[in-house]
Amino acid sequence: MKPVLDLCALSSDVVVVDGDEYCRTPTSDESKIPVVIACPNAPKKPHRVLVVGKRKLLSAELADLEFYFRPWPQSPPAKKLRI
Repeated sequence: MKPVLDLCALSSDVVVVDGDEYCRTPTSDESKIPVVIACPNAPKKPHRVLVVGKRKLLSAELADLEFYFRPWPQSPPAKKLRI
């Protein structure tokens, strides 16, 4: 059997009523949560890092692209379709 931890035995604030021991919430100043005078500032977004080495398309590169990706020649339709 595991030993049972008695929290009231560890605490100095024990109240005895009719022979029974009860734990009590400590109310001393040293055990209270300190009062916050001002709220902390809101978190700020990190600054964006600028991309310095971004390449720009040159006119020579555009001509190469146009050479490889030419549009298909459009021939006039032989007949109009009637619906």
